[in-house]
Amino acid sequence: MTVRQRLEEIRQTLQRRGGPVELDTIGELLGDLAVGAQDIERLLTQLEAAGCPIAMASPPVAQHLAVVLSTARDLTRLLGRAPRPTEIAESSGLALGSVRGALLFAQVLQR
Repeated sequence: MTVRQRLEEIRQTLQRRGGPVELDTIGELLGDLAVGAQDIERLLTQLEAAGCPIAMASPPVAQHLAVVLSTARDLTRLLGRAPRPTEIAESSGLALGSVRGALLFAQVLQR
C-alpha cells in the first residue's frame, strides 16, 4: 500500500467517525508512516471540507510541542537533514504518537 493510499484510508476512517477530529487521533493513525507537510496539509484540508473540524490539541500535545521542536532542531543540525518522526521520538524519549500529535499541532498552528 502506498503512502497516498494509506492516507486516503485514514481520511475515510476519520470521516466515517464524523465530528471533530483530534490531532492525537490523527497522530496515532499515522503511526510511523513517512508523510510530509504537504500530505498532512492535504489530509487536514480534506477533513475540514468534509465537515470534520480539527479539534484543538489536548494539553499534553501542546506541552510536547516544545520538546519535539527543540529535538527536531538539534537532530537537523546533527544529521544535516530534517529528522523523521521516529528519530525525534527516539531522541526525545516521547512516544511516536506523541511526536506525531505535536507535529500535527504545529501544522495546524501554521495554517
